[in-house]
Amino acid sequence: VRAGLRRLGFRIGPTESPIVPIEIGTAEQAVGAWAAFLEAGLYANIVLPPACRPDACLLRTSYSAAHTPAQIDEALAIFERVGRELG
Repeated sequence: VRAGLRRLGFRIGPTESPIVPIEIGTAEQAVGAWAAFLEAGLYANIVLPPACRPDACLLRTSYSAAHTPAQIDEALAIFERVGRELG
């Protein structure tokens, strides 16, 4: 997942855990991205101020060993499609 998100141009945090934070930017950008991914079938937790700086909003995605390779591939395909639409 990490390598795939980086390959697609997403900025992800350096942590190594089942939670992969994706750096989005402003609250407005984060809400727009969150809604677009949700509409496309991919849920992520959104992190907005005061839990972060106003310009450092995140989407937090979570993964487990229960996810199949096909599910991971599908999630990355959604990230790619929606990410391109959002620029």
